[in-house]
Amino acid sequence: MLFTLSSVALAERRVIEVDTRNLSQSQLDYLNSLSNNAINPKIKEAINPDTMAKWAEIGKGIATSLSAACKELSIGVNDFVKTPVGKLTTALIVWQVVGKDIWHIILGMLLFFTMTPLVIGSFLYFHTNKKVKLADGKIEYVERFRWSGNNGRVGSAWGHVIFLIIIILISFLIAA
Repeated sequence: MLFTLSSVALAERRVIEVDTRNLSQSQLDYLNSLSNNAINPKIKEAINPDTMAKWAEIGKGIATSLSAACKELSIGVNDFVKTPVGKLTTALIVWQVVGKDIWHIILGMLLFFTMTPLVIGSFLYFHTNKKVKLADGKIEYVERFRWSGNNGRVGSAWGHVIFLIIIILISFLIAA
């Protein structure tokens, strides 16, 4: 999870400059279509000036509403945010803006951190031996689960691995 979140910050943008002075109009159109299709539509929407203006207006609205509330209470914004009501108001505003993203991250982490230990514990139960101390002080290892054949053991091991991979993928998709 941490790797997924940090990989965005560590991402590197590569810029390729192409000399277009000697290209025909059809070649320029083709090059432009390639560059336009290379950008993810969600990113295109996010960097759209209209979208950025909308987010700027939301930010100004939040700041204005907090400032107006503080003026009515005759206190500064920093003092207001330190009060319990200010903390609640700030939390509600932040939840309104990024609540969906926080909810996805929490659900993805919850799925990952609950199901992964269960699958690993199941694998260890079915595929490792139990340590038993005998009456004479000797230690003996006994199978916890008796397999009818090697095919069942191998199939179970592969099933655990595939299920673990699916859980990891689903939890990353939920959190993304």
